[in-house]
Amino acid sequence: MGEPRFIKKAKERHVFNQFYLNDDSKQFRVNVDKKNATNEMMVAIDVAPTLLELAGAKWKNHQFGLGHSIFSNEKSLINKYGKEKFSELIRERSPFYEKFY
Repeated sequence: MGEPRFIKKAKERHVFNQFYLNDDSKQFRVNVDKKNATNEMMVAIDVAPTLLELAGAKWKNHQFGLGHSIFSNEKSLINKYGKEKFSELIRERSPFYEKFY
């Protein structure tokens, strides 16, 4: 994309994630306060459990791996620890993970 003129004027940019299910037979109730939902942060590891839940998967804790579904009442790791601490924790070496290599 290069550096288009309109990006230089933007002081702050954000990613917007929208999950849309076009299926009237499945109604999904979200127990998230709309006022607070805009302030929730989400990272890539939260996408898989969110999509699985939208597709109809059900499990006890709304967690898949390290990610949490955005429809969960429990905070995701980035919301629980904040950006800096989350980045620090996610970079730690994992002997369990390294066994696969």
